Amino acid sequence: MQDNKGLSLKGWHMELLNQQVIKWLREVKENGEKPEILTEEIVRKLMEQLQANNSRIKELSNKQRETDKRLEEFIEH
Repeated sequence: MQDNKGLSLKGWHMELLNQQVIKWLREVKENGEKPEILTEEIVRKLMEQLQANNSRIKELSNKQRETDKRLEEFIEH
């Protein structure tokens, strides 16, 4: 399955995670904190984002299957 930019959902998912890591690291730098201290927090946030993205991917995949099935039925009739 692909989005409107032609990225696969997996590629889109990884790009989103990369953007989140960059955002968090910038926040760490701006706050003058040491990234090593926040590594555990960043990993926790990434895992939460990963779970949310996986849920969204499953939802979109299910919708795509339903759409494909309806389209097939429509074409057959």
